[in-house]
Amino acid sequence: MVMLLVKRKLWKYMIENQLVDTGYGLNQLMEMNYYVSVFFDRIVHSVIIGYQEEMGTSIGELVENEHP
Repeated sequence: MVMLLVKRKLWKYMIENQLVDTGYGLNQLMEMNYYVSVFFDRIVHSVIIGYQEEMGTSIGELVENEHP
């Protein structure tokens, strides 16, 4: 949840401080949004993988245990 709040705060900062008066400026803003989204998606993915490694389980094992 904290990561989503940081991502939202960063997005608001970019909107408030970016001059989007041309198509090129809008394109730059959208590209920055894409890279920020990929960055935070990778963080979430890494956290999930690390949690699974610590717990000694994987998603496949969890699904198999739920549906024998």
